[in-house]
Amino acid sequence: RNAAHAEVINGVRVIQDQLAAAAPQDKNGLNRATQALLDTVGNRGAAAGLFSIVVVVQGATPSVSGSTDVADVPQQLRALVEQGKFADMFSPVRAGDGTFTKGLIVGAPVPRQQSAVQLYYLFPLEAEQRTLTLVRNTVLLTGILLVALLAVVALMVTRQVVRPVRVAAEVAERFASGRLRERMTVRGEDDLAALAASFNDMADSLQGQITKLEEMSRLQRRFTSDVSHELRTPLTTIRMATDVLHASRPDFEPHVARSAELLHAELDRFESLLADLL
Repeated sequence: RNAAHAEVINGVRVIQDQLAAAAPQDKNGLNRATQALLDTVGNRGAAAGLFSIVVVVQGATPSVSGSTDVADVPQQLRALVEQGKFADMFSPVRAGDGTFTKGLIVGAPVPRQQSAVQLYYLFPLEAEQRTLTLVRNTVLLTGILLVALLAVVALMVTRQVVRPVRVAAEVAERFASGRLRERMTVRGEDDLAALAASFNDMADSLQGQITKLEEMSRLQRRFTSDVSHELRTPLTTIRMATDVLHASRPDFEPHVARSAELLHAELDRFESLLADLL
């Protein structure tokens, strides 16, 4: 809009210069000034883009450039310009191929003593619309690509974090099932590596303790076997001798018979204690 206003102000200045050289009542001079404006700035490009011009002169046929028609100027805008106001309005305008497109129409009065002159510039906004469409599509595509990239990054991060945890859980399950040589692989120096190192230290400690307990169990079984063998062998001999003495006690003197009975009873008690101990 700012560029369009600047272009219209420049056009007003051009037509004023042309009208200044013509007599106030010289219609031919006015027509020449109008034609000079159209030849100078009509249908050309500037900072505001391509545009067309409509020059309305009181009491004369309007002059237009390109495929534009005076009817393309809205009556509401013409009423404002006729009141001597510099105004603009967004309205459909004719493009180069004659079709209507979004546009901006700027109108300005041209000071003149005799006849009123109105100058209208019609700016098609095709280029701006294409730019907005390109920007919108670019932003949309960039957003989609960004979301896809974030999804891929999230998947990779999740795999980097969750996969080692799953591996650690599997190793822990195998270790708990009795495979005491299972260890986690330590990679890097991050928290997961510290977790793997701690798990391996714990596994080494548990394996060492279990090994000691197994060794103690073997020693205990060996001790029990040795005690059983070393005690039961002489005890069997004593049992045989005691049974003979206990069976022959009627032939003994009373105190010897009593001793044989006591020996037999205490031997039974000793065997029962040995069985409980083993």
